[in-house]
Amino acid sequence: MSKDIKYEAAYAELQGIVRKMENDELDIDQMADQLKRAQELIKLCKDI
Repeated sequence: MSKDIKYEAAYAELQGIVRKMENDELDIDQMADQLKRAQELIKLCKDI
């Protein structure tokens, strides 16, 4: 994951992932990948 991403961009991407999960837009493989990405984004936001 790029450390160059800004907090606002990371938060917006995280919101998009949550929206897709809530709307059942992801299959199980996509969900696993998105959960990993969400964990990275949460860590980045906390670090900032």
